[in-house]
Amino acid sequence: DIECNMSINSADWVVCCKIDAPTFTDFVSGESFLTRDPINVTLSSATESWEYSTDRGVSWESGGEVLEGSRGVFSLTDGRYEIGEIKIRNRDERGNWSDEIENQVVVTVDTSAPDVSGVTITGAVNNIFTIGDTITLSFNTETTQIPTCNITINGVGRPIAVTAQTGSPSDWSCSYDVVNTDSEGALTYTIISTDPAGNERTITGEPEFSVGCPPNETTSD
Repeated sequence: DIECNMSINSADWVVCCKIDAPTFTDFVSGESFLTRDPINVTLSSATESWEYSTDRGVSWESGGEVLEGSRGVFSLTDGRYEIGEIKIRNRDERGNWSDEIENQVVVTVDTSAPDVSGVTITGAVNNIFTIGDTITLSFNTETTQIPTCNITINGVGRPIAVTAQTGSPSDWSCSYDVVNTDSEGALTYTIISTDPAGNERTITGEPEFSVGCPPNETTSD
């Protein structure tokens, strides 16, 4: 509800009104909030403009356009924001401000995709895999979330399971056994790593490896 305080000075009437305060749409309670996305807020239906602060209200930035449905969106730089560091407020067309609302949970913003490094491939002889050989792909990611891995042989995809290497939660390996239904051709790989905030890194490689014919069998008369 709109709060109005009235005072009378001679024949003049002065009415000061406070409009409803905005709210954070994405988070209300809990210990923490992790996101890669802009922050959404719900504004008062009487909002003409709104502002946000990231330094506990010392300075304020314009929140920009009031969107349909009395909504607002603003972006934060990557980092950790303690309780009370983020504040929002809105104002009506007469200049009446609402109360300031602050974040009641720790907010962490992460928009950086995790790195994937140290890719190695083992199991080949002279860079060629044959039937019965095991193609092993090893690599490191910046996150401990399980990545996905895929190889292609002559353009045909071969999804393979990924396992963590012993002693390190961010070192991974995946293996594939070449079978007689695999055709000869070039070997390529794709690794997708996703962090807890939802940022995704995809790398592809075309190493100088290939899948060839099975070893020649020698017979004697």
